[in-house]
Amino acid sequence: MATQIISVLATSLCLFIGWKLYRRYQINQAYSKEEKRLAAIAQQEKQLELDRQQAIVDWHRTTTQALQAAIMRDHHYTVRPDGTLIVAHPPRTQVQVTEQVEQQKQIATPASVPGRYDMREVWNTGFRPSTSQIWLAKGAADGIIVPANKLLHSIATGPTGGGKTNIVRMELMQLIYIRCEVVLMDIHYAPIKEDEDGNPIDWRPIVTRLAQPPIFNMKTIIQWMKWLAYTELESRIARQRSGQPIGRPIFFTIAELPAVLDEAGDEIADPLAKVLRQGRQYQIFFVGDSQDLLTKTLHMSTGPREAFRTGFYTGGDATTAKALLDLPNGVKLSEEGLGQQGLVYLKTAVHPYTQARVGWASNESLYELFQTPASERIGMYGRSYHHSNMVDSTADSAEDFSSSAGKKLSYGRDPEGAWEEGRKETDTSDDLSVKQALRDIGKRLKNGDDRAKILQSYGATSGRANQEIGAVIDAMIEQIESETN
Repeated sequence: MATQIISVLATSLCLFIGWKLYRRYQINQAYSKEEKRLAAIAQQEKQLELDRQQAIVDWHRTTTQALQAAIMRDHHYTVRPDGTLIVAHPPRTQVQVTEQVEQQKQIATPASVPGRYDMREVWNTGFRPSTSQIWLAKGAADGIIVPANKLLHSIATGPTGGGKTNIVRMELMQLIYIRCEVVLMDIHYAPIKEDEDGNPIDWRPIVTRLAQPPIFNMKTIIQWMKWLAYTELESRIARQRSGQPIGRPIFFTIAELPAVLDEAGDEIADPLAKVLRQGRQYQIFFVGDSQDLLTKTLHMSTGPREAFRTGFYTGGDATTAKALLDLPNGVKLSEEGLGQQGLVYLKTAVHPYTQARVGWASNESLYELFQTPASERIGMYGRSYHHSNMVDSTADSAEDFSSSAGKKLSYGRDPEGAWEEGRKETDTSDDLSVKQALRDIGKRLKNGDDRAKILQSYGATSGRANQEIGAVIDAMIEQIESETN
């Protein structure tokens, strides 16, 4: 028994001594590795210090030589061949040199960007807007086209007269053509406006196809924006969370955005900032224009303005250009000709910034796209234009969007189906009401009812019929009179 105990103790002692020796070996190895690592670091630091000192010496030598050369050049001194005497010589002829730095900062205007064109020319090529292609501009090589779901938040910036309204009009006409829900807010709304030369700009083909009548009352614009940001957007978030379709894409525009923000302040700036930050995920997009993207102009921080993924720059402000076009540091744009005849810098979610030319969204291009009947056109093939043809909208109260349009905008398909073109859809109730009104007007005109009586009977009609009724009656009267004569 004692022998066994002694044997166990001896074995345990051997094992303990072996473990201690192994641990000491491990510690020595670790110390050795650490010493080698520290020695390597010290060697690297020593080499870096030597390199730094050598760089300083080289810099002093180069700088001294360059300074001496500059002094001798600028003060007209040189050294004799023997190196002992400095003598004056006549001043050298100054050579005009363009600084390379400025050349690198400037982006030359591409000579191959096409000249001004009408959107009718685009239609004549067979192009038609669809969910897979929205026309934005002509680039140096080809047309700049994006899918509808890549348009995202879009804005045109630049001084007055640079074509911003035409850009918005060009985008809206295509979005309406593919049956997106579009809402127009304009404190200076009129169905027919005039350009700087007094030529009529017909908005009726767009207005009659909006999701709801245009909103031009400031109080209603504020209410609608709050509804969009705090009711509709939150509803879409909840629907997505529960696995339901979030709704059809909504595009809204606020014309004269800086003026609206100056008057309404945070009442519009706050909901707009919320939509810019979060709306893209839930198919709610802004399309508009502004003089610039400065924070004091937008009444918001720099964060929301970074949400604009489609940007048209027509000139005016370098800070706006950098923020809108994602310009690299040090790059300065050439603004020669910008804003004239559609010349812009354009950036999209799928294209880097480039110079391009936007097409003119003329009345004729709208008429051709929407196949507007000749009797409803103004200009060469339609009826003549008079100020009396302008009919005001009825979208002047919150009920216009909270009761009917709000429900329509909230209804939709799943995100994949939401972008389907929808050209095969049947007539809406507004379309049917217009057709009924047209048939009734035609009968009453042929029966001898006068224009004032017909207008009075339709005075309470809401929606599209009320916007167009005066113009349609005038066109029908002209047609009946011409048939009678």
